[in-house]
Amino acid sequence: MMRWIICAMLIVLSASGAAFGESTAETIYFLSDDLKSAISYYNKRNSDMGSPGFMFTQGFNKQLIMYARPKTHQWENTLNGEPAEVLRFPFTSNFAYLQRHLETSDFLLTKDNLHFQVWVDGSQCIGDGCLMDENIIVAVLPQKFKVTNYKANVEGDWKITGNTYTFYSKKVKGASVLIDFEDTMPYAYAEVAKALAKFNDINIAYDGENVKVAMPSEGMFASGQITIEKKGKEWLYNLAETLKRIKIKELRVEGHTDNIPIKKSSQKLYPSNWELSAGRAANIVRFLIDAGLDYKKLAAVGYADSRPVVDNDTPANRAKNRRIEFTIVPVDEGPESESNTDQKAEIQ
Repeated sequence: MMRWIICAMLIVLSASGAAFGESTAETIYFLSDDLKSAISYYNKRNSDMGSPGFMFTQGFNKQLIMYARPKTHQWENTLNGEPAEVLRFPFTSNFAYLQRHLETSDFLLTKDNLHFQVWVDGSQCIGDGCLMDENIIVAVLPQKFKVTNYKANVEGDWKITGNTYTFYSKKVKGASVLIDFEDTMPYAYAEVAKALAKFNDINIAYDGENVKVAMPSEGMFASGQITIEKKGKEWLYNLAETLKRIKIKELRVEGHTDNIPIKKSSQKLYPSNWELSAGRAANIVRFLIDAGLDYKKLAAVGYADSRPVVDNDTPANRAKNRRIEFTIVPVDEGPESESNTDQKAEIQ
């Protein structure tokens, strides 16, 4: 799964054939929250006599070079008579450029549903005599992930600030780092969120201990009723099928209403919102049991209008308060990951 992060394929030495002068390379790597993409920025600085140039793949998008100095830099479309995209800095002793690159596939190694590995390559020094005075790699991971191991392929120093891991190395041809990390969200959250993602009206959250699912009463029940409607059955079926595949300690079903009293036509069955909210929660529990969930892990409770999420001052707000909430208490999945901070291990 290891591959080049930056598009530059070859560093062309100066026309005179002289070796590079002082050279610094920086790779800054940002991983997306959903792990579906990553953006990296590569900054090359060098002092060199002659006309240093950098070759990119044919058809390379030149807009990805966000900064190039001095302004006298030039783009050429051939190298030794062959088609190529070459960024050249003619007759200068100092130059710098910043390149942006978007990765959307094959950059992430998935070990399982919670554990991952990413490789960031800062090796942009190719050719005999090429040696960087300083090579810097910065990997920025979203806060929801926990790093469990990090290492580099060369000697160097690490600086860690939150989920930003910076590696410094000197007098090397290039450097790369390998970072292992895990999702702090439980497996139950990932599976429930995936199963219910197609339903726009349902909210899924994780509070650090439990998975929370909120379904609106509209679509689940008719006004003043506890009979589950077609859309609600579809929601509950998807939830039940998911929960049967994962381990949970408990599932609490909570009925909530707004502060509008029960209509007189329904008061014989449900004297108040307390009975209505409890009846709805109990009916959902019966549905989930029929769908195959373990009744010993289920609980139903009605809160009426005692726990609103917003003030009941507008029709829209009252609709938000009319809801069914599910509290899923997950079972810890798998053994705890070992934390290994071997900073100078060899990358295989």
